[in-house]
Amino acid sequence: MFSGGFYNQPSNFVGQDFGIKRYNLRSNLSTEIGRFKLTSILAYTRNNNMSNTAGSAIINASRLPPYYYYRMQADNGKYLVNNALTDQNPLAELNEGGYIKNDNDYFNINLNLEAKLFEGLKLRGIFGADIYADHRSIRRIQVPLYSSPDATQAQVYVNSDRNTEDFNEKASLLNFQLLLDYDRNFGSHHVSGLFGASNESYTRRQNELKMKFTDPVLGTPTTGTVIDPVSARVTPNGTLQNSINSIFGRAGYDFASRYFAEFSFRYDGSSKFSKANRWGFFPSGSLGWRASDEVFMDWYKQHVGSLKIRSTYGVLGNQAVDDYAYYFTYESYQNSYGFNNKPVSAAGFNYASLDLRWEKTYNFNVGLDATFFHDKLTASFDYFKKRTVDILMSPQIPSTFGTSLKNQNLGEMNNEGWEINLSYRATTGDFQHTINANMGDSHNKIIAMPGDDRISTVDNITKLTRVGLPYNSYYGYKMAGFFQNITDIETSALPSGITAADLRPGDVKYVDRNNDGIIDARDRFVLGNGFPRFTFGLTYNLNYKDFDFSMFWQGVGKRDMMIREN
Repeated sequence: MFSGGFYNQPSNFVGQDFGIKRYNLRSNLSTEIGRFKLTSILAYTRNNNMSNTAGSAIINASRLPPYYYYRMQADNGKYLVNNALTDQNPLAELNEGGYIKNDNDYFNINLNLEAKLFEGLKLRGIFGADIYADHRSIRRIQVPLYSSPDATQAQVYVNSDRNTEDFNEKASLLNFQLLLDYDRNFGSHHVSGLFGASNESYTRRQNELKMKFTDPVLGTPTTGTVIDPVSARVTPNGTLQNSINSIFGRAGYDFASRYFAEFSFRYDGSSKFSKANRWGFFPSGSLGWRASDEVFMDWYKQHVGSLKIRSTYGVLGNQAVDDYAYYFTYESYQNSYGFNNKPVSAAGFNYASLDLRWEKTYNFNVGLDATFFHDKLTASFDYFKKRTVDILMSPQIPSTFGTSLKNQNLGEMNNEGWEINLSYRATTGDFQHTINANMGDSHNKIIAMPGDDRISTVDNITKLTRVGLPYNSYYGYKMAGFFQNITDIETSALPSGITAADLRPGDVKYVDRNNDGIIDARDRFVLGNGFPRFTFGLTYNLNYKDFDFSMFWQGVGKRDMMIREN
């Protein structure tokens, strides 16, 4: 199969040929020769996008309603300013202020070669690639603005810095897999297995140049051009590489679709960790029993329904850390201090997390699946417990240290809960009914973390992270009612820095937790947690001939809310 497409979306702004154009091609081919099967998916997309440099065009234009006598451009072509737009003219910037051009290419490659070695055994090789090439060019052209149509000297200029910017990026994500897959039945016995190895690597290279005071006509360097040393990057600054090698396998067995067992593992080595901690082993296993297929359950199966019990246990790894975090790195900073009456650059150091390792999560689950009333009602119940260790957290250090440290494996947290799902199907005449309902409960608790309590305040909401509490618990003052009269104000504990003369009857009174006569930070309480304990939902679907109707409800319960002031 071959396909192609073209998309053209002009901009709604006046001015140059702003808008986006997209071209794409795609092929999907498959062929078989004897024991071999080759499948390929190839795709290419090209985007050309040009936008204006007037980021505030709509805001500035709205400051001049159409019924005003103000004009943005005079009859002689000069762009104007006035007491509403003192230093901006969106029409001038749209028409002549420059452009932001983006062009990018994207290739997607997926090749799959499969060989049947003998009955039940296949060997597969897979190659996948995502390749990107991006380019962005920005040109901000200086445009004079006049106070009146007759003015001979410009009062102000749009884009007076005459910026020219150029950005390039190439990135590739490559994936190689070699898989040996086995699946075969021996009478009532079913055996399956998988063994494989893979590599996934990512490479990104960037460079960027930003200049001010370029040539007014060409936008190229000229006398007086200044290169921005802070934002400019050469390829070594913009290079990023990471890779992960994996060996994995799975073995499964079931007998008569009644007894089930499966074991799987991953052995992953990530470039984000040092050689001593690079590899992590992550096994998992599951067992299942379809009890209703037993002989002694025949009556239950015929009159009630089916019953299956299952359980799983496994370990998951997390490598979501910064690249090169286990290296000591440095970067230069321009104009850091003065020496001999001149600005001098300096080096800034990033300390390494030498013992950085995989974050691990131990998952346990037990559940059952059942049907009732000849499979009209189905139900499932799950209980889970999850323990995450070596959680990546920033260590607490004294302010006198002079810098910060990267994340380290320092935290531990537990999550526990249950979930139940019900589904009922019924038919009454030409009407078909389906009802689905679910409800779950989950909660978490911090088991270990470095240092003391961590308190953060965002948008007037204070949250506390403390061992033994749910993550990010609400933290603040507890209300003790309202002041009833002046005497009540004068005899109660008041917030630090506030006197009785600042308050009036009807103002909020707070609990003096430590009874020291002052409401301060030591009087705060743990007020709750924003993570809901209960979640629930209900869906109803009704079908009648060619008509259907559905409705959906969902909600949460036992969730604390923090109300903040405007």
